[in-house]
Amino acid sequence: MLTPHSLHSLFSLVASALDQTQQLFQLLETEQQALLSKDYDALEGISGKKLVLSRSLDLIEIQRQEIMAHVGQDTGIDSMQQFLLANKNNAAFKPLLASWDRLIISLQESADQNRINGILLDKQHQHVQRALNILFEQSNNPPVYDAAGDTRQTKYTRSVGIA
Repeated sequence: MLTPHSLHSLFSLVASALDQTQQLFQLLETEQQALLSKDYDALEGISGKKLVLSRSLDLIEIQRQEIMAHVGQDTGIDSMQQFLLANKNNAAFKPLLASWDRLIISLQESADQNRINGILLDKQHQHVQRALNILFEQSNNPPVYDAAGDTRQTKYTRSVGIA
């Protein structure tokens, strides 16, 4: 049975998770701009901030699961949704349900933005890899000029046939 204290704790956790997820989304949008403008210094700072937010969200999720387990409910995300929907007519649950719905939407938006950023990052990685391959191939080819500054004449031979 969910006590008023447990309900309040859940609401506080969900509100905190929503706030941090919205911060994460804003950070992901900033990351996209840094990727598009190739601002690699900004990307380093963003990565650290993303890590801090994701760890904080993980801790909030663990606390949410502990509360749900303590009141005898399954701890999964789908179970939480079902639990809240089963209590949607209870006025005490309405603010929690509304916050939970906003959290789920915000999490999806963040996941979508993160996927887009991953695509951008992958495309930049491919571009850099192609450039490195070209440079590597060029470094394996001998120079056009020799040490004396003369052009080298490459002799091409072609076998027409061997009898």
